[in-house]
Amino acid sequence: PFSATTFSPVFAKQPTMHAPALFLCLAAAASRPAATAFQFPFELPSLPFRSPADPASELLSAVSGTGNGKSASPAVQRAVLDRVSRLEASFAPRRSAALAADLSRLDGTWYLQYTSPSSVGDPGAFPDEWKVGNSPEPGTVLTNDREEFRAQGTIRAAGITVTPSETVARQIFDVAGGRVTNEVDQRFGRVRVGGAFRPSEEVVNRAVVEFDKAEIELRGGPTVRFGFVFGLLRLLNKEREANWLEITYLDDRLRLSRGNKGSMFVLTRDPDAVTP
Repeated sequence: PFSATTFSPVFAKQPTMHAPALFLCLAAAASRPAATAFQFPFELPSLPFRSPADPASELLSAVSGTGNGKSASPAVQRAVLDRVSRLEASFAPRRSAALAADLSRLDGTWYLQYTSPSSVGDPGAFPDEWKVGNSPEPGTVLTNDREEFRAQGTIRAAGITVTPSETVARQIFDVAGGRVTNEVDQRFGRVRVGGAFRPSEEVVNRAVVEFDKAEIELRGGPTVRFGFVFGLLRLLNKEREANWLEITYLDDRLRLSRGNKGSMFVLTRDPDAVTP
């Protein structure tokens, strides 16, 4: 039968090693090169680390090169609206004390980077899409965006239509003063339209605007004021027409808005956030 000493060297009787021999063994071990880490017989490809996509950056990239939306194809408009809808779904407007933080973010100058209709393609294919008539505002005359807003990249304010030139249009909110102003630089001068705004009683993230100021600051010339046209329009309509703007997404660098004429706007704090 096998014994422990014949089966395993662990239990076998080991010969006695004298001091000189032990010293030589240790010296030989020290002279050997250190063991290296295990290596594959081939080189592994290096995979770049990709952080989760930033939805806001994706949207700004999608609207770049569209000339404020004027050259955006229907496919590009649809892709932009899909990204807009995802950002809007993550935004929760509020009437609580936290509203002050939202107003602070809203205050100041914003640069208009993209405009388009709020709906593209067959409306029945996107039943959950934002629609201008979902939450009517008392005193507001709703207009279907397919009839009113035929050309993307165009700004409308109380019946006045302006197409931005090479420069980026601006929208300036004066929260403390309760006013909003749209400015567009043209070759002949600066077009400015503004009015008072108030929070809507119907929709928490809506600002109701009554335009009362319109002027053209001519280059090297006088300023032509024609704000009286808004009064004439109200007389012709025989009622006080309210224009409104919904803030559908807002952070420190990006704002998305929808208007009562069915338009959608992408605005940024940085005028150079988008490639023209």
